[in-house]
Amino acid sequence: GETIFDAWPELRESFVRACPFRSLMPFESADGDLFCGRDELAAEAVEKIASNEHTIVTGASGSGKTSLMNAAIIPGLERQGHAVVSIRPLTQDPLWHHLAAAALAERAHPAFGVDRVQAETQLAARLAGETVQSRVGLLCDALGSDRIVVVVDQFEELLREGRQRAAGFAREVGQLPSVRHLDGTPRVRVVIVIREDLEAELRTLPPYDSFGGAAVFVGPLSTAQLRAVVEGPILRSGFARYEDMLVDRIIDEVRTQPYSLPVLEVLLTALWERQDPDGLLRHSIYQKLNGAAGPLV
Repeated sequence: GETIFDAWPELRESFVRACPFRSLMPFESADGDLFCGRDELAAEAVEKIASNEHTIVTGASGSGKTSLMNAAIIPGLERQGHAVVSIRPLTQDPLWHHLAAAALAERAHPAFGVDRVQAETQLAARLAGETVQSRVGLLCDALGSDRIVVVVDQFEELLREGRQRAAGFAREVGQLPSVRHLDGTPRVRVVIVIREDLEAELRTLPPYDSFGGAAVFVGPLSTAQLRAVVEGPILRSGFARYEDMLVDRIIDEVRTQPYSLPVLEVLLTALWERQDPDGLLRHSIYQKLNGAAGPLV
């Protein structure tokens, strides 16, 4: 491998840029092969979501809920034939605008620029002005499917904006599963992703105040799962490797801070960028990055 890199230095630069870690960015659907350590939880979540009208996915800040949804759960649902539309209500726009934008993005709508904004506005206006039955019909038409999962990620952002906005959002999205197929199953299933410390507040909002759906808890990673997170992406690179005992050292330090995945990803990204020419990831570099006491200890 190193002989090839000596002959083509630009190939090494390209390899280093193709970092398998994501620093502070969440993993996305295209990162499924690099997202490691949560296979069992992802399979359990897919099963629960596909068999319940409502599912709440919860866990502490830093537990990796968004990455789990993007890189493992959503692709798993899509493989089962569901069309998944994921929204993050980070703006003051109503639910229907978020759904319209996400639905058009999911179907790779050809319009862009001003035309794209107009298409989103038109679809959002139609969704807002319809009954629940016709809203679901429009959403199914927009996505080209009658088996839909709507994911509302980071619901805590709505709660920060005030109870009134959060309650209205929960009420409107909570109505979607009431529209049924002829066999009685819902045409739309809803997933709410929220921080663990705010789940109780969500459960005071209708329809979640009488919640009878499923729950998925994203807890701390086990030692075996941590090893998969640290080792898996490197093994799949086919070239880079850790210095002896470095993986064990990293795992020992992460275990003292069970929800430090964002910090871990930042460190592993920086370690990757500072690998030796032969792809070796060294203790000495890790020590410099982690500091004397280190953010992980």
